[in-house]
Amino acid sequence: SAGGSGSNGRIVKSRPLPRQEADSRYRDVVKRLTKMLDMERRHRQQVQTALDEFKGTMTPLEHSLRQCVDSVGRKVGGERAASRQRTQNNGLGGRRPGTSGGDEGEGGGAGEAPIVVVT
Repeated sequence: SAGGSGSNGRIVKSRPLPRQEADSRYRDVVKRLTKMLDMERRHRQQVQTALDEFKGTMTPLEHSLRQCVDSVGRKVGGERAASRQRTQNNGLGGRRPGTSGGDEGEGGGAGEAPIVVVT
């Protein structure tokens, strides 16, 4: 293999690929990436269609509840960001006093108070 280890573990010096071989490899990579991109676009369209169908079957009450949940989520997210900024400005490096420095408190989901150990 070019630039890697040989089958017996010895280092093989890399050699420049001939122009035709390099061009061929380049075309193969472009073709493979294009296929992957097309597949991701199709998948995204399927997901979007499913979401649109789901939203179309929601009752007005479900729409209202969804809006409330989204609004609270944005508010909580903004408060968390502000709290993190205040903590960093206080010189604590993003950690709250008494915590291990894990992400959003281990085991603490949205709306749950963080566990603080005081010794």
